[in-house]
Amino acid sequence: LSTQSTWGAPPNAAEREAINALRSALTPEMQGAYTIFGANEVFDDAFFLRFLVARNFDIQKASTLMLNYLQWRAKDFPQGVLAQDVPLELESGKAYIDFFDKRKRPVVVVRGRYHSRNRPTELTKRFIIFCLDGAVRAMPSGIDQFAGLVDLEGFGTSNADLTALKMLLSMLESEYPERLGNLWFVHSNFVFMGLWKVVKGFIDARTSSKIHFFGSDFRQRLLERVDADVLPAAYGGSAPNPPCPFHGRLSPPGLTPSSSLTPLSS
Repeated sequence: LSTQSTWGAPPNAAEREAINALRSALTPEMQGAYTIFGANEVFDDAFFLRFLVARNFDIQKASTLMLNYLQWRAKDFPQGVLAQDVPLELESGKAYIDFFDKRKRPVVVVRGRYHSRNRPTELTKRFIIFCLDGAVRAMPSGIDQFAGLVDLEGFGTSNADLTALKMLLSMLESEYPERLGNLWFVHSNFVFMGLWKVVKGFIDARTSSKIHFFGSDFRQRLLERVDADVLPAAYGGSAPNPPCPFHGRLSPPGLTPSSSLTPLSS
C-alpha cells in the first residue's frame, strides 16, 4: 500500500478499507463536539487519509492519532480560536496569509522579529492554531496543504522562543498531520539555529523532508515556488512589502484585509 498522499484521487481498494476502518471509530457525538470558525469539520475521505498517511497506513496508529486530535479539539478548543481571542498577536504583524504558491497552496508568512519570547505561552498556542486553521480555511477546492515562509531577518535573543517553536512543530505532526506542504526559512542566523539544533532531532523524517533553509539565493528559490506578482519584493517578487501590522487577502474570519490590497485570484 502506497504511503504517498493521493489527495483528490479516488481511493483505491486498500485505501478505502483503511478509510472505512477509521470512519467506523467516529461517533456522531465526536462529529458535533467542536467548530472551527463557526463551522463543523468536514469528515470526508481526505480527512481520514491525512491520519493514515501520517502513520504509514498503520490503522491502529492512525486511529489513535485521529482520536487524540478529536479529543484535543473538543476538550481544549471546542469553538476553535477566533480573531477576538488573539488581538495583540494579530496586531504584532508577526504572521499573515496573503497569497498562494504555484501549487495553489496558501502561504503563511511568519516574521520572527515581531514575536516576543515573553508572550504568554497560552496566547502563543492560540495564535498558532488561529493561523493554521486560517491556512486550512484558505485552501481552494482540491487543495489539502499549506506552505510556510519564515523570515528570520532581524531575529534576535528577544525573539528566540524555544517553547513556541516546539509547540508549532508538535502541532504540525499531531494536530495538523499532512497539512504542511513545505516550510521555507530565509535569513536564518546563529540565534535561530541554536534553537533549531535543540528541536531538529525530534522532527519525524516525513516532516523534516518538507523543511528547507534557503541561503543567499533565497529570492530565486522562492520565485521558483511563488509567482512574482504576489511575492513581496523583499523575497524577490514584485508585490509591495507588507507593512506592520498587516492583514492579508486570505485572512481568517474576523479580520479585514488591508485596504491597499487588490483582490487575489486563486
